Amino acid sequence: MAKYTSLLSNLSSKDYQSDVDKASQDLAGSLKNLGSSSTNSTEAGKVSGIIGTLVDAIGKQVIEHKRVTKLRTAMDMAQEGITNLSNLIVESNKEIKDFVGLMQKSIIDHANASRPAYASVNRFYFDSNVAVILAEIADNRDVG
Repeated sequence: MAKYTSLLSNLSSKDYQSDVDKASQDLAGSLKNLGSSSTNSTEAGKVSGIIGTLVDAIGKQVIEHKRVTKLRTAMDMAQEGITNLSNLIVESNKEIKDFVGLMQKSIIDHANASRPAYASVNRFYFDSNVAVILAEIADNRDVG
């Protein structure tokens, strides 16, 4: 799950836009240099800037569309596995909770079988120790 969420985070946050910015600036510069040899170099400079801006805007839209498509594809491919894992965790939690309940009953049964005599100091300490164990089990069951 950690690798999956890391992948989604990388796909959603990686900066591809700066590459498009640089490429469109390089294109505009190349077109401007190419236009400088024409008879109307001022107009060619303006046109190269417009073309560079268009390429930048379109490129960013294409990249964003691909990013969303890749995210959807990754999420769709992983969905069945995530569902299966979630079901396994739910089932495991139920089995663990049932096992803890069984262990709790076993602890009580064993404690009752070996409990010191009534009204003795040993019984007080024994009951206190068992109570601490049972309280810890109850606290952990409530968390899960």
